[in-house]
Amino acid sequence: MAAAASAVVVATEEWLQLWSMNSGCGEGILLNRDRIIFILCLVTGKGAGFACKIEILQLEGSR
Repeated sequence: MAAAASAVVVATEEWLQLWSMNSGCGEGILLNRDRIIFILCLVTGKGAGFACKIEILQLEGSR
């Protein structure tokens, strides 16, 4: 079964770029100028199971 978790973090643009490059199948959706949702799915290696994580990122300095 798929497991879902959500987290709100403050991110710099550099961190965001590194995260998106290393996330594999992660996809970013721009909500507005300072908030992005990333959905990241990782294969667990247990059969066909996978885990999805939703990250709500608020860019640092965009307050």
